[in-house]
Amino acid sequence: MLAKALAIAAYMQIAKREALRSLNKIRTCIGCGTKAAKDGMVRIFRDSGSVSLDASGKGPGRGAYACSIECLEKACSKGRVSQALRCRVDERTYGRLIAIAAKAFGDEGCKEF
Repeated sequence: MLAKALAIAAYMQIAKREALRSLNKIRTCIGCGTKAAKDGMVRIFRDSGSVSLDASGKGPGRGAYACSIECLEKACSKGRVSQALRCRVDERTYGRLIAIAAKAFGDEGCKEF
């Protein structure tokens, strides 16, 4: 009886760990607030004072996610990038982020990344 209870407890711990692992791949867009898989979003990150786009999604530092160019523009205009990255981001950096995103993914407005 005790062995069965221990086996069930061990199974529950493994199941809980797997559930948490799968939740870690869901991110929230800073522009529109929708939740989506990490793979379908672009990551903006801050590392040692500089802010830039992260194509790999694995760059070091604090990060935030946007699901489209339109959402990135909205987040920049409302100051959500600064808030999410916990640093001050100037207008020139916002412009650079939007230009890089538009150049990399086309300037069709709400095109998905």
